[in-house]
Amino acid sequence: MIFVLTNFFYMKKVMLVIFSAILIANFDATAQSSYATNYVITTEGTFYFEKLRYGLNGFLVATDQTGKKIVFAKDEVKSYQKNGRLFERIQVSETTEFAELVANRNGVKVYRPSGTDNVNNAYLFKGEAHIMSVSQSNLAYVLNFLNDKQGN
Repeated sequence: MIFVLTNFFYMKKVMLVIFSAILIANFDATAQSSYATNYVITTEGTFYFEKLRYGLNGFLVATDQTGKKIVFAKDEVKSYQKNGRLFERIQVSETTEFAELVANRNGVKVYRPSGTDNVNNAYLFKGEAHIMSVSQSNLAYVLNFLNDKQGN
């Protein structure tokens, strides 16, 4: 009987150690997944960073895991993702600007200008072509199209 109880306590300790190891590995995986939510796509390739912020002199300032800071000029950036929000360079009339991708359905993309949280000011694109700008007068039609569950 003593042998059985000793094995029981031994197994309990082993299970506690295994559970603790799994828990610690899970925290490490969570930290790695947040690292992958910030990236910059340039003409040279895709770069992943721990932190990404807007700089005063440069367009984007990125910090990698080692603490090294890299400054990106606006002209060399094609798109970037900051805290899970995707921003792409789009051509609106004669100028290019960065806008947040809000929705994508049936090949139509809805972009919101960078720095605004208002959907009343948005752009619709089909491929690379600017279809229309969203305003208060046509917002209801655009939302009906995007929320249509049947895909018509």
